[in-house]
Amino acid sequence: MRSKSRTVLAIAIAVAALGAAGSASASAASWWVAGSPLTEAGQTAKLTTKTKIDEAFVLTTWGGMEIECSNVKAVRSEIVGPNVLQATALKFAGCSVTEGNGTCQLEGKTIETVPLKVTASLGSTKPNDTLVFKPEKGEKLFSFAYHSTGEECALEGTHEVKGKITTTAPTGQEELAEQEVVFDTSVGALEIKEGVSSDGLKGKAKLKLESGQAWSFH
Repeated sequence: MRSKSRTVLAIAIAVAALGAAGSASASAASWWVAGSPLTEAGQTAKLTTKTKIDEAFVLTTWGGMEIECSNVKAVRSEIVGPNVLQATALKFAGCSVTEGNGTCQLEGKTIETVPLKVTASLGSTKPNDTLVFKPEKGEKLFSFAYHSTGEECALEGTHEVKGKITTTAPTGQEELAEQEVVFDTSVGALEIKEGVSSDGLKGKAKLKLESGQAWSFH
């Protein structure tokens, strides 16, 4: 009788353990595409290069300088199961100095990041998600350069920006064809190479899968 009781107890413990493991597995967040999760590492879904801009991107740097970019492209980007987004680069285009020292102008019209690895996680409240953009290697995110308009530009030369960019996806946990990503970095979230912190990067863009299918992270 005692042996039988022990057997029953052992089975009950095993069932409970399996249930807990299944629950933990089920609760692990991952990308979803068309109602199916990308739970296995290496499962991918490509994103379109073109994005829809909801709010122009503004990089505020030390000295009160503001660089505004009217467009951004996600170059060769994809979501990768269970919680990664990869991009060869974010390419900001239509960029120019809109505020600050009138003697300094941006060199060229584009700013392009290094290859990025983005990690997704659940936001603090539904249906928000958090996406953290980091360089695949090292600390450098991107660089830009100022040149003189004729008078001396005290900021002339190349400036390197390093760190990470923490963004939010306000509807990330809802399966939608387009997911908005909001860039609103806090003061000091980006750091100029010389050691002077910038105010950050702000802007809003919608990302879409090449397939056009609804997607989410939850």
